[in-house]
Amino acid sequence: VPTVTLAPTRACRALDMAHLRRLADEGQVGTELRFKLTAGTSAARAASVAAAVECSSAKRVFRPAGKHEAKHRAAGLDRWWAVKCSGANETWSKLDAYLKLSDDDHEGVEFVEP
Repeated sequence: VPTVTLAPTRACRALDMAHLRRLADEGQVGTELRFKLTAGTSAARAASVAAAVECSSAKRVFRPAGKHEAKHRAAGLDRWWAVKCSGANETWSKLDAYLKLSDDDHEGVEFVEP
């Protein structure tokens, strides 16, 4: 599955969107977009990313771990979030639209993947 690294250099342009589009057309792209927030970014940023991609509200990929939460945080698992889109083609189009937004809209987002 292709992953996009977002950085000030806009490394996201390295993603092969034509290949990802073909995968979506073949039904090989799921209905979920996952993204990882940069260290120190608040969970509120996940909600703004969800609003920007216009899919469901953001949910943590790795649920809160109770007494083990400190280990999750140390491993960065608390920084992974997901939104659900209605279909693979919508997932692709929402990712494509999000990547075309300004650098300010990508602030605090380290990775994006379908």
